[in-house]
Amino acid sequence: MIPLHKRASSFLALGWLLLQLGTVVHAAELEGTEETPSTSSINGQVSGALDASGLSVILESSSLLMESSLDALGQFSFEALPAGEYVVKLSGYGYDLGAAQNVALAEDESASLDFEISPLSSDGFLFEWKADASSGGTEISSYINQPLEVTLLGAVESIGEGNYHQYLWNEFSILLSDTSVHWSQEHAYRLLETFHQLMDDFLADGLMPSVWELSNDEIENDVTVEQVGEEMRVVLSHRVFTYATPLIAEVEGKRGTYFSKRLHHACLRFLAEGEMGRSRLERVLENRFGVQVSGLDYTSLTQWTTGETADRFQPFHMEELIQIINTFEEMPEGFHKIPNLKYLARRQTGMDHPLYPSAPAVAWTSLEDGYIEFVDTAFTSISADYLHRLIIHEKAHFIYGVLLSDALMEAWHEVGGWYENPEDPQGWSTTQTTEFVSAYAHGKNPNEDFAESVAYFVINPDKLRSRSLPKYEFIRDYIMQGSVYLSQIREDLTFEVLNLYPDYDYPGKIKRLHVDISGAPEEDKELVLTVELQTLEGVLDGASQGRLRITSSIGTFEDLYLDPIDAAGGSVASSHILQGKMTFSKYAKSGFWFTDQISIKDEVGNERHSGVDDFGWKLFLDNALEDVEAPQYIEDSLEMMLETAVVEGQTMQRLKVQWEITENRMMASHANCYVSLLPPGTEAYRLEQYGLGIDDGNDGFDSSQNVCRVDFLIPNFYRSGDYTVQMIRIFDEAGNEQRVYFSDHSGDQEPVSQTI
Repeated sequence: MIPLHKRASSFLALGWLLLQLGTVVHAAELEGTEETPSTSSINGQVSGALDASGLSVILESSSLLMESSLDALGQFSFEALPAGEYVVKLSGYGYDLGAAQNVALAEDESASLDFEISPLSSDGFLFEWKADASSGGTEISSYINQPLEVTLLGAVESIGEGNYHQYLWNEFSILLSDTSVHWSQEHAYRLLETFHQLMDDFLADGLMPSVWELSNDEIENDVTVEQVGEEMRVVLSHRVFTYATPLIAEVEGKRGTYFSKRLHHACLRFLAEGEMGRSRLERVLENRFGVQVSGLDYTSLTQWTTGETADRFQPFHMEELIQIINTFEEMPEGFHKIPNLKYLARRQTGMDHPLYPSAPAVAWTSLEDGYIEFVDTAFTSISADYLHRLIIHEKAHFIYGVLLSDALMEAWHEVGGWYENPEDPQGWSTTQTTEFVSAYAHGKNPNEDFAESVAYFVINPDKLRSRSLPKYEFIRDYIMQGSVYLSQIREDLTFEVLNLYPDYDYPGKIKRLHVDISGAPEEDKELVLTVELQTLEGVLDGASQGRLRITSSIGTFEDLYLDPIDAAGGSVASSHILQGKMTFSKYAKSGFWFTDQISIKDEVGNERHSGVDDFGWKLFLDNALEDVEAPQYIEDSLEMMLETAVVEGQTMQRLKVQWEITENRMMASHANCYVSLLPPGTEAYRLEQYGLGIDDGNDGFDSSQNVCRVDFLIPNFYRSGDYTVQMIRIFDEAGNEQRVYFSDHSGDQEPVSQTI
């Protein structure tokens, strides 16, 4: 998100492909249905070899990198190839290998190739490299009778004779081992290019010697890294080399380069290992993206925003830095460094943002030294896909607030139907109801719509394209320099759905809204909200769910969900009539309550979002007992206690956190107390829990003593160490809330810990 007053607010483990049209495409390598295998093939004969054991044949296309050895007769074969354009070349030493050959294969076609090679003279040494249609070019080299040997991981290893093998060892102390799978010239070239992209001389000097093996197995994050003494053992999935170098492709009728970042992401995980791992990642962020994450002067950084000190912040976890770098890397080169985006900050684990408590991240774009700050919940909520969208979303705020010209910004407003509206709490409204990737994009302003759309353009482009093709084309043509992103799915992990009656119709627009409030001034109020949609005969424009947030004039709110009913009021799966019921406390804020958005969804996920100009609304609560004061924490009253507990036959410890409060009316009847704990461990995330009831003998609120209590069960496998309270929240029945932070920051409560 981006603060409104500042005019501003998962490559994944899957891998992405980027196509630059005239310029790039990204595709998540998810993987799909078993299709009928192609019968196309390429086979051939190599003549002139005295001993074919040291020779191999490399086949390369826009989606394949394959290697085949020669049989005793000098023959090779590549079977079950899809139609397309291929480059085939020889690899080996001691021969003049000739030129690479291009092959265009149609469906169910076979091609036969002949290579004529000749031995090189054994006198002296000869090496030649020349560019061709393959990525790494073709090299010929004399045999090296005594190849360089080194001892790594307790074994004597020979450095490969290839040009790129030698470069990897000399520059980065990387030795390519053929223990499992052979490292071809093309594999070595791709790896070398990736390290050149990531590394500088300073970083390369600190690398431990490492042995790299290729594997045909699926590997989590594509790589495993193991430190053995002063050396490293790396196992890399061969899948990372598909699309690792830009290749020519045609998408949406345009030709461009097509590539993946999976090899980059795997290499980054290698760099993160060891004592210098953090400094390497910080150097990559500074060199490639122009942002600093350590050594920040937080007092100066936040003087115009939240006014805090270093006590409210902490270093990023290593995995968080990896996710940020990998996500930043997905964006086109022109957006790697953005003016004004100078810093990334990470809040203390367990502490919400003081101004925007529900926000997992906030972008401050109007500052000369702008920054993005992340809350720990950004890295633990929902999914990796969500995290990657969030990171791009926040960076997109800087594109909108810093890079867009006034003309381009106005063009975006027109694409989204946005116009300034003083009647809307956000200050903006839109004429559109279905052209948004999320309710958040529709419910805020054009800045948030832009950030959400850019994030989906990169991470889930199909959703943006299906929701709003004009927005997709605007971002592609005017923002991403012609780059488009594609999802490419592994065929063994997908399936085909044959649906004779697909529903492409959005739910109908709201044509009637009925608000019914009952209850005397000193009683709880019952709300019945009925929404009726426009429908057409024979069109699937009913809905299965609706949702809205109703807010008072002081910011307290209630969320209401709408369910489909028939004309008689009975529950049904889908209908053009939706109804929701809820109870407002007699202590809730008296007066008008407002909503600026009603979101409606059908059974297959089609959504329509209606704003303030799409429906009429008025809701008034006549509450004589209104409560507008939040409950208050009594300073220095928080304490922590341990006791033994038996849960489902398992003995463990129960950590009780309790404190005293004052409340002028009534505490919330459910989930009235909350605690965020920082557990031991340098890269731990918050433990959080609510106390639930009132005077029920369990945790929650004890009205006889005015005490809040929240219990945590600590199983025996949890880490030993200090468990520290970072934040508490207290809720009353009217929806008022107080948050209290515990740190050394001025104005916070003294930290309280319990050793377990």
